[in-house]
Amino acid sequence: MATKNGDSPIGDLTIKILQQIRDGIDKGFKETNRRLEHLEEGSKETNQRLEHLEEGSRETNERLSHMEERLGGVENGLITLNSRFEHFLTFAGQRQVDHETRILRLEEHLVKALSDARKH
Repeated sequence: MATKNGDSPIGDLTIKILQQIRDGIDKGFKETNRRLEHLEEGSKETNQRLEHLEEGSRETNERLSHMEERLGGVENGLITLNSRFEHFLTFAGQRQVDHETRILRLEEHLVKALSDARKH
């Protein structure tokens, strides 16, 4: 049952279905494009935040490097200080031994002098 210009009810129905499919695909593409644009915006924001974090990380690393240098200086200072304390303790210990020796000699001398004085 063809019409005058060659159209048929099945042909009209096919055309309507194809147009609906086309409209659905267009609507899907538009939605997909909108979602992609939204993702791009989110990606840009994320990249900005990552750049900010990278910059902060770089600053932190520089500060830590500076602190490591300073700690190295403190460590060297402590090593020097410990060495000086050890030298002082060695010196003070030797002085104590010398004093003990002298005191023992004095005590021995006094005991001998008292013993001699009692004999006379």
